[in-house]
Amino acid sequence: PPPVPEPPKPEPAKAEPPPPALEEKIAALPPPPPEPDGPTPAEQASLAAKLEAERVAAEQRQKSAAAEKAKAAELKKKLAEEKRKKDDAEKKRLAKLEADKKKFDPNKLAELLNKTPDDAPQKALIDKSQKPTGAKPTGDSKTATNLGPSAGTAQGRDNVLSATEADMLNALLDAQLKSQWRLPAGGGGSQTPIVAVRWTLKPDGFLDGEPQVLSPQNNPMFQVAAEAAVRAIKAAQPFKLPPEKYANWRDNTWKFDPSKML
Repeated sequence: PPPVPEPPKPEPAKAEPPPPALEEKIAALPPPPPEPDGPTPAEQASLAAKLEAERVAAEQRQKSAAAEKAKAAELKKKLAEEKRKKDDAEKKRLAKLEADKKKFDPNKLAELLNKTPDDAPQKALIDKSQKPTGAKPTGDSKTATNLGPSAGTAQGRDNVLSATEADMLNALLDAQLKSQWRLPAGGGGSQTPIVAVRWTLKPDGFLDGEPQVLSPQNNPMFQVAAEAAVRAIKAAQPFKLPPEKYANWRDNTWKFDPSKML
């Protein structure tokens, strides 16, 4: 038989070109847009808002500091004014006290009592507002009308006083007690309760026993005021009073009234 022809061989498949490399893909990309030279409008708006907020905060701090400074200056001025008023009041009080001491010299008062006759109605040393009471009689003075040794007893130690004598003795006691009396440390001012105290003196002007508070009250303010009154009496001793009138200032009752003693 004739030979069978061989079938044609298939042509080999063409090889696919390899995919482009990553670098080639990146190189094929379009170039990025150029970056802007300055901030964007949104960034500019944000920056402007931030700057404005900082400016407002700075102005508020300045105003607050100025207000604090003005307040401190006003407080300093007020304290200085209060101190000046207090110093002036203290100077006036000391000047008045010094004037009272000069005006109510016990030696001069004794001379005046011995030299000045007074036929006015006589009265005991009685306290109706802020005056001490007199002592019990130590001699017969019912008919006494003159001052000096002839008044009442041979030694002149009667307990009957003229109005002038009573006022002078009251003034002496008032000046000596005011120089020692102080308001309680807790304050109170003119609202401090009125305290009446009774005490007895020896001829040398020192206390004869403890002062007695009359009509005591069971409240703290009254107790503090009573202690201040007793302290003033003790601090004022020895009282400088005319010795020939001892019968009149031996027993005393005094009302410590802030409205009259300040």
